[in-house]
Amino acid sequence: MLGPVPGLSAQAETAAVPEGLRLDVVVEYYAVEEPTLNGVVTRLNQTRLEGPGAARSQGLTRYSILPQWRAMAGGGVCRAENVEVDVNITITLPRWPDVRRRPYQEQVAWETIETAIREHEFVHRDLTRAAAVRLLEQLQGVEARGCRTLRQVVESRVAIEDHRLREAHEELDRTTPSRLPIG
Repeated sequence: MLGPVPGLSAQAETAAVPEGLRLDVVVEYYAVEEPTLNGVVTRLNQTRLEGPGAARSQGLTRYSILPQWRAMAGGGVCRAENVEVDVNITITLPRWPDVRRRPYQEQVAWETIETAIREHEFVHRDLTRAAAVRLLEQLQGVEARGCRTLRQVVESRVAIEDHRLREAHEELDRTTPSRLPIG
């Protein structure tokens, strides 16, 4: 999605998408079918969106970054041309369908919880986007002596950026409490 995505921060909405970056962000919701806020919090604190045995997660951001380019040989070098980076991000967030039937205090508390989860996942989104932009910049105009060497250079830059991004995601998750403080 190249236009504004509902619920994105103002900074993310106004950030220009560089030429060559194709960004698709999808926000999905899962229902937390509990009648009370305490039940919702208990359920969220037990949720493992990546499946049984995975870490607890009230929200989840999945992504793929796929660089595409064409090797062009000439003048004794091989250059990466027509560089594009496709980024697909899917953010999964909770939705409490019964929230409007609950007392005002629970509605306010839910809004606080929902906002915290959404903002955390949007940081994952922003980390992913920034990594894709860095990769795009690193690949544009890269050249080497020979196209085989160029492929190796591109693959190593992709691997390094992927490693940095995984570390950034892990650090964000490490520094974020795994349980909701309410409930």
